Order: sequence, then structure tokens, then C-alpha cells
Amino acid sequence: MLFSNFVVKDAIIPDLKATCVREAIDAMLASLCEAGAFEADDYDSVLEVVLKREKLGSTAIGKSRMIPHAKSPMVKQSVGCVAICRDGIKSSSVDKSAIKILFLLLSPPDRPGDHLRCLENISRRSADSAFRSQILGSQSTEEIWDVLLESDEGRLVFAPSFNELISSR
Repeated sequence: MLFSNFVVKDAIIPDLKATCVREAIDAMLASLCEAGAFEADDYDSVLEVVLKREKLGSTAIGKSRMIPHAKSPMVKQSVGCVAICRDGIKSSSVDKSAIKILFLLLSPPDRPGDHLRCLENISRRSADSAFRSQILGSQSTEEIWDVLLESDEGRLVFAPSFNELISSR
């Protein structure tokens, strides 16, 4: 699943001001709502399912990344938001790195395959240090969007994985 298939460009937040996970999620959901990803009347319901999922276990996955996600009948297709928190948010991830790159994902409950493909793309791409550097170096919505599109098109050069380095010897 390509970033351009689910990330809502108008919801991207290039300079998120949040001091905790709850504030970050709230701001990202507000941005998605303002961009038309779901109805304002459904905001509280959507927030509730995202926070409920977060209580099951933190979605902070290390390397300064967090992927809050949930399934909600309030969305018709998978929608996502990218936010950069330059000051960082205290993390409960295994490596204890401050959260700086956040991807929020909402999917309808009847599309679990799409949800998993989106999560896989986010996780795989954001694990790469070149991708993270490009995102963190972006100063505007447009620059972040360009990095996502470059990743979709394969123009963003990723560092080879350990297995790729070993197999090339």
C-alpha cells in the first residue's frame, strides 16, 4: 500500500507541538477531521477507539517512531496522517527514544487487509535511516509529501539491509 493511497496530504503536520502522546493523537485526529477524513460529529468516537488501542500496548516502535492506529466504522477507507514533533515526546518504546515521527492510521473494520498493508508500509519504510532523515529534514507539508511520494516511486534510496549486504558478498 503506497503512502499516497492513504496519507491525507492536507492533514500532514510538519511541526507538531505536543508534550504527550494524548496531545499528539488529538492534534493528528483534529487535522484528519479538518481535512475531511471523517465527520466532526464522529470525532469523540474516533478518538476513543484510537486511545483504546493505545491502552492495549504502546504503538511507539523505537527509532523515534510511533504508529497510533485503529479500526473505526467512521472512515470509509484507510486514512493516515504524518506529524513531526521536533522537540520529541517521551517514549515507552523499547529503545526509549523520544518520539519525533508519528504516523496515525485509521481503517474501516471490514478492510483488515488494507490496514495491515498500510502498517507494513509505514513500519518498513520508517525503519530506514535515510527515510527518517529525509522526513525529519522536511520543513513543510509539501516537503514531507514529496518524501512520501519519492518513497512510493522508489526514488528515495534506502540503505541496504543487513541481509542484503551479507548476500551480496
